[in-house]
Amino acid sequence: MKILAIDVGGTHVKIPAPDQKQKREIVSGPRMTARQMVSSVKKLARGWAYDVVSVGFPGPVLHNRPVADPPSFMVLFEDSAALAGILVAFTGIYLSMRLDLPVLDGVGSILIGLILGVTAWLLANETKSLLIGERADPAIVDSTLHVAGQIDGVTHANGVLTVHLAPQEILVALSLEFADELRTPEIEARVFELERCVRRSHPEVIAVFVKPQSPEGFRETAARRFGKHR
Repeated sequence: MKILAIDVGGTHVKIPAPDQKQKREIVSGPRMTARQMVSSVKKLARGWAYDVVSVGFPGPVLHNRPVADPPSFMVLFEDSAALAGILVAFTGIYLSMRLDLPVLDGVGSILIGLILGVTAWLLANETKSLLIGERADPAIVDSTLHVAGQIDGVTHANGVLTVHLAPQEILVALSLEFADELRTPEIEARVFELERCVRRSHPEVIAVFVKPQSPEGFRETAARRFGKHR
């Protein structure tokens, strides 16, 4: 079996050339889309015969998609910024004393402030998906709706909202219509069964919230929230 190995990096996408030590690569960067990457790799591997494709991605992957996992990046970036600040502070103090120019100490302080500002902006930009709430994979959303629709007493699964609290921790909120004849204890039992089934299928779901609601009420709520019916 011939395997085409694709190495996805932060700045380049590389593939090993057959019988060659040097890899072929293309410039990627944060703005490259998946469609652009596939098209570029096809051009690099034109004329090659392979049976399967293996993709190496420098980060955590959950359910066949990259997930946001900022801690390691944040620690590395913050420590690097701290070291740069110490170096700037030492240089500013040393030169101010060596050259008898106190103003250089102030310049060093300004540069440290700039380093901290740029670091904060970059960290916010890299982690904004988790700061504002990242949705779960569409496959999990569809599976959750399917499971909810199979619960006895649920007449209609209106919709679901999901949010990642961590790379492998998902909160789920469901809008469901229950049969009119069900009493409160019976609805509670259905909700308990639903949560058990969802968490059995998707262990990363740590909490399930259910709102009993008619389809019409859900559509009105969605229209007010999102500006259109969903």
